[in-house]
Amino acid sequence: MTEQNKMMIIIDDLLKLSDHFVEVKIEERCPLNRNIGGKYSLHENAITLYVEEIKKQSELLFPGKNVFLDYTAVILAHELGHATDQSLLALIELHEKTEEPLQRRQIDFLIEFQAWKKAKI
Repeated sequence: MTEQNKMMIIIDDLLKLSDHFVEVKIEERCPLNRNIGGKYSLHENAITLYVEEIKKQSELLFPGKNVFLDYTAVILAHELGHATDQSLLALIELHEKTEEPLQRRQIDFLIEFQAWKKAKI
């Protein structure tokens, strides 16, 4: 079974567990030139996973270990956390209205914290 097929099984399993419909796309690299493994788009209700960035993060965090597929599941669970977060839209709107840099960073932190919290469930 190919790595791509194994990724699809992980994606299907986690989508079933989340009981939330969201499109999941797989791309080789993040076009933003940032080391992010995945991104949730609220407006598209879609998650994009970036294979090369997930591999880089896996090797950085777990050198010499073959944890790519496990780490893919972690990234996907986090992005599903965003997708299922009922407060995400309100937090994004608050972020856009906030001008003070420290408050914006606090909102960014809260958005990420909420996603990790939901990913654990």
